[in-house]
Amino acid sequence: MEDLSKRSHLLNRNGHYYLRVRVPVDLSSQYLQKEIKRSLKTKDAKEAKLRLSIELLKVEEEFQKKRRQLLPPVASSSGIAPLPNQISNTDLERAVLVWHKKESAKSALEDDQLRIGISPGDRETILENLRDDLAAFSNSDEAVYIPAIQTTAIKILAESALDKQALDNQKTKYFYNLIRQARMEQTFESFERFGEFFQRTPASLFSNTQALSLSSETIHSNDVSLENLLQRFRTAKRSDGLTEKSLAGYKLTFDFALELFGKQKSIKSFTPADCREFRDKLSQLPSNAKKKFPHLTLMQALEKRSPDTVEALSETSVNGHMKNLSAIFNFAMRERLLDANPASHIPQLKAKRSNKKKRGPFDGDEIQKLLYTPIFTGCKDDEHGYNVAGKNKPRRHRFWIPLIGLYTGMRLNEICQLFTDDIECIDGIHVIHARLDENGIKTLKNEHSERIVPIHKNLIKMGFLDYVNKIKIQNKKQLFPDLTASARGSLSDNFSKWFSRFLVVSKLKREKLCFHSFRHSFRDECRVHNINKEIAATLGGWKYSEDVMDNYGKGHELKVLQAEINKIHNNLQLIE
Repeated sequence: MEDLSKRSHLLNRNGHYYLRVRVPVDLSSQYLQKEIKRSLKTKDAKEAKLRLSIELLKVEEEFQKKRRQLLPPVASSSGIAPLPNQISNTDLERAVLVWHKKESAKSALEDDQLRIGISPGDRETILENLRDDLAAFSNSDEAVYIPAIQTTAIKILAESALDKQALDNQKTKYFYNLIRQARMEQTFESFERFGEFFQRTPASLFSNTQALSLSSETIHSNDVSLENLLQRFRTAKRSDGLTEKSLAGYKLTFDFALELFGKQKSIKSFTPADCREFRDKLSQLPSNAKKKFPHLTLMQALEKRSPDTVEALSETSVNGHMKNLSAIFNFAMRERLLDANPASHIPQLKAKRSNKKKRGPFDGDEIQKLLYTPIFTGCKDDEHGYNVAGKNKPRRHRFWIPLIGLYTGMRLNEICQLFTDDIECIDGIHVIHARLDENGIKTLKNEHSERIVPIHKNLIKMGFLDYVNKIKIQNKKQLFPDLTASARGSLSDNFSKWFSRFLVVSKLKREKLCFHSFRHSFRDECRVHNINKEIAATLGGWKYSEDVMDNYGKGHELKVLQAEINKIHNNLQLIE
């Protein structure tokens, strides 16, 4: 970490940081001591660095004010004494810059707080307000922008101790225009924190402030640590609508990078060689390292792994984390923290050829055996006794979710997050509407996932619509209100774990078999019944083709989709 106590004008005493500035020779008579020392009121090195730049401007402003006071009055040719405190453009720039740096830092903190857990609707409201602000500040008509900044102008004059009476019309216009530019910069910064970016060049005053400082250092450094970048990345992604489940996919990337490089490594110091080291060492990390070595750090687990007995992360997993790392550096570029992405051209690892598929379909016998298990034919209860034969026939989530997966091919998360109003009747056809909601609670894998799926006739015969009406009468929003969310907020996580246990205790578990196997079975059924590929894609939420003409028209009528989906598993014996 940088030793800020050695930085010019910065003094560290017993963990506290102070500003230290030598009094200029021409002002020595105005001060009792040769140096000015002021507490920065912080023990944090990063905060001290930021506050120092602002306080340096304040001290320089103070020096300039005293110099003006030392100037002797000079008579004008008209016999009228000039204004006692002549104000230069540099004085105005310094005053606006001091205010701008404080206001920008304050806005950044407020925006970061707002971005945590913000809904898409609230985010759009904020962006609309920012657009209104930008429209006002970017208008060069003084009648439009001056009323919006007059209060700010008064505040800056008061804080800087500049004499308002010394501002002539020309200086006033220049002053107001500086404030307008500062407000525009602050608005653009807020836009970017909320995920909306512009191709622009910052006003020169705010992009190069070195000339106004007391030393050769710049007013503000955007060089940040790896830890700080990852924190900003998390916050921004949450505000952009990334779910906690999706964000959890970055956890190993974050943890491994922090352990390998250290929290305080400057992001500007990253090189392609660092990124190759990240890739190569990650490829040696044990798979499920935290489970296999719970008491070790990732670096210790890497050293502990025996290549002969402990499997390493797959090439696919390593490449996925390299994509995550590249996405993080791309974010840093969009935030103007980096000029280039050091991970952008690092080759991916070549995956070892394998004939194994991660998932496969149920075969016909397995599906029929599944439907004869106690949870479907009669069990003790649908909690701990779901696999014990009994007289009870509960009809809740553990009963309906596998059947919906079987007859619709829907993804597990799509089913678990359904609302009661997602079950509709359109033109006399009962359908499931897989879609997002206005509050941003639900998620979909991609744009093709939003679709209307006719409810299979077998689901209707087994009483699915009766179940839906029962939940609606209870005024429940969730179609499956008894589902519990995981620690990361996903309704499908816990159910997925239960279904895996269910397959084991039902003696159905084998390699490649999981809940997603229903989706594979659905696709195979479409092939068996020669269902048109475009219809199959429409029902399953798959992308059909790259052909532009396929995006035209309304698509297939519901009655056509209903007829086709009713062919799926039509030979299965129904549950009574």
